[in-house]
Amino acid sequence: MIDPVAFTIFGISIRWYGLAYVATFLSGKFLLEYYVKYTETFKKEHIPSLMNWIALGVIIGGRIGHFLFFEPKLLFSYELFKIRNGGMSFHGGIIGVTIAIIIFSKINKINKFEIGDLVTLSVPIGSLLGRISNLINQEIQGNNLFGMYHHVTLYEAFSEGLILFIILLMNFKKNICKPGKNTALFLIYYSVFRFICEFFKDCDFFSVHYAIFFIVSIVLMIIGLKIFYDNKSYFQKATFFGFNLIIQLLFYVLHKNNYINITITNGQILSLITFSIGIVLFHRINKKIAY
Repeated sequence: MIDPVAFTIFGISIRWYGLAYVATFLSGKFLLEYYVKYTETFKKEHIPSLMNWIALGVIIGGRIGHFLFFEPKLLFSYELFKIRNGGMSFHGGIIGVTIAIIIFSKINKINKFEIGDLVTLSVPIGSLLGRISNLINQEIQGNNLFGMYHHVTLYEAFSEGLILFIILLMNFKKNICKPGKNTALFLIYYSVFRFICEFFKDCDFFSVHYAIFFIVSIVLMIIGLKIFYDNKSYFQKATFFGFNLIIQLLFYVLHKNNYINITITNGQILSLITFSIGIVLFHRINKKIAY
């Protein structure tokens, strides 16, 4: 077993997890500087300032996401600020960085999708190194689905890290004239990979906390499809399917946690109800944001 502490300097323990963040930021800076020549509104002089915004987005979003998903009772406590105690949410980090990019692009009058396409190139590297750090720390355990033990951290490192990085890198130059396409590909593929990998974790899939993971993944996938496809019908189908799935999942989670009681007959009625609610949400959402 590898020691979670990489080395100690002046009495301060430097962990592999922390080094993973440093390596991700450095590789991200390198990728930004190398590929910035392909963007129109985003320039090289913007990179130092953007890196600060991204760092804030990762830390604030990751920390809030962790406590919101795993320890909601401690969300408004001082534990939130004890970063060295660990606890970062990848989904929270994505949301935090997204907000940071939107604010930065507004302030500097830059196309937010140009920034998003560049930044998403380094996210799989962070996922790859982060999952390897999780493996070293033995933080995420796999289950015995199908009669075999699953090293889920390696699955995630391979799919959300290596494979996703290759996909984004291969499509970046192809989508230079289409800002937002690579951002969309990241959201779609990451959501799919994460959704699948969750089933190989040793956890209660239908607990409230893990239901949130599934819901966030579905929402991110819908947003990715919205950005990727200019054709309205694709987005309508994705929205309709996604919201129906989210509603059904919520009801099932509530049932599993004894908040509501659903019999077989009620379950059949529930399908009709969620189908109807999905139609209502589908039309309301598309009126506001569909092309």
